[in-house]
Amino acid sequence: MKRSCIAVAFVVGVWTTAVVLAAEAAPCLLITLTGTQSGPAAFNAQAGAGTLIRFGDDSNACGTVKLLVDAGRGTNMRLSQLDVTPVQLNAVFFTHMHSDHTEGFADIMFHRWAWDSRRPTLDVVCSADVASQFGFTVSCQKFVAHIGDAFLQSGEIAQRRVEGGGNVRLVGGPAELANLITFKATEEPQVVWSLDDVKVSAIRSTHIPGHSSYRVDTPAGSAVRVKLPVAVVVVWETEPFSEFLATTTAPGTMALAGSVTVPVMVPRSVCANDAVAKSKATAMRRR
Repeated sequence: MKRSCIAVAFVVGVWTTAVVLAAEAAPCLLITLTGTQSGPAAFNAQAGAGTLIRFGDDSNACGTVKLLVDAGRGTNMRLSQLDVTPVQLNAVFFTHMHSDHTEGFADIMFHRWAWDSRRPTLDVVCSADVASQFGFTVSCQKFVAHIGDAFLQSGEIAQRRVEGGGNVRLVGGPAELANLITFKATEEPQVVWSLDDVKVSAIRSTHIPGHSSYRVDTPAGSAVRVKLPVAVVVVWETEPFSEFLATTTAPGTMALAGSVTVPVMVPRSVCANDAVAKSKATAMRRR
C-alpha cells in the first residue's frame, strides 16, 4: 500500500511542487525469550526468565519501543546478543518477586548508571506492596529502591565516580535511574503503562502474592506474558479483553515456549506483522 505525500519547496525564488510517493512501512512486533530457566538453580548456561518485546515498523527493525518483562540471571548478556543495550529499554515489568525473574535487574541498572546516567529514568512497573498470609510483605518497591545498595556499601559507586565519571554518574547509584510505577493487581485488567500506540495491561495471577500477568497491545498484534505452562503467547486475532487469560489458549494464538519443557539456551525470537502473523497463526491451527 502506498500513499502520496505533497512536498512544497522554494528553489531559486520559484515555488516548485513535487509529488513524492513513499511506501508505507508495515508495523511489526518482535518477541524474544531472553531466558526461561525456572527457579534459583543454575543449569548449563541457561538464562533466567525474561521476555523482550519490540514494536516498530520495517524501517527501524521493530525498534521504536523496547519493553522487558522480567530480568532473570544473564538477561543483560542475552540482550547484548541482540544488540540491545539497557539504555535502549523504555520500561521493565516484573511479574513477581522471585529471584529467577529479578536477579539480572541490578546488572541492567548498573549498566545504565555507569554509561548513561544522564539519560531519562527507566520506567519500572510492578504490583504494589502486598501482605502475605504468613506475616511478611512482598515489596517490589523496596527491591527497586535498594537495587544499588551493594554497590554503594562496597564503595564502588564512589570509586567509579572518582575514576572519571563524577560529573555524569549520579551519586546515589543505579536506584536514582528507576522511575517506579506500581499498581494494585486485581481480577480485572487495567492499563498500567502506555507510550503512543503501545499499551500494557495487567491482571492479578495467583503464583505468589503480588504476581501479575501482562498483555502488550500494539498495532501489529499483542503479546501476553503469563506463568507456566505457557511463558509467552502472541495474539494476532485478539479476543475480547474480558477474556484476558483465555487468550493463552484461544484460536489465533501461538505459544512461543514453555519455561520448563522448551529450554531456551540462546535468545529465541518470533516476528509478526499483519501478513506474516496471520499466515503463521493459520499454519499453527492446521497442525
